[in-house]
Amino acid sequence: MNEEWRIAAECAVQTGGNPGLFAGCTAGRLTLKELTQCISGGSCFGPDNTIVKAYTDALHDLLQGPGTGNEFRKALGKLREASGGANSVINNPGQLLGGEGSDVRQFVERPLGGEQSFLNKGARDAYRAVAQALQDTSVVSHK
Repeated sequence: MNEEWRIAAECAVQTGGNPGLFAGCTAGRLTLKELTQCISGGSCFGPDNTIVKAYTDALHDLLQGPGTGNEFRKALGKLREASGGANSVINNPGQLLGGEGSDVRQFVERPLGGEQSFLNKGARDAYRAVAQALQDTSVVSHK
């Protein structure tokens, strides 16, 4: 049994198996162990360390945008799936207006000045941008 497993076992015994207390005890003692190694001149927080991975992933997401394996992006994809798929009213609200020639769409668009008006074009562009953004977040990676 290596030192990390020994720490986890000791924390399990000390906390009586309480999941929250066990996690806090183990995380705290392992972090303290790593920091002690750093201060004493040894190696600390290697590339496979959970803390290093979390910060590396966060920095990557900030600088290059969230990848397909990003947890937030995966959650948005799951939410999209749970909300009825690509053609649900939640994911495709434009379907409420009907097709291009529907009476409802003409009623809504007519006050905007017709198909080629500045307001109508702007609204269509904004709708397309939102729809594209929602579609982009629906990609879920299968790691």
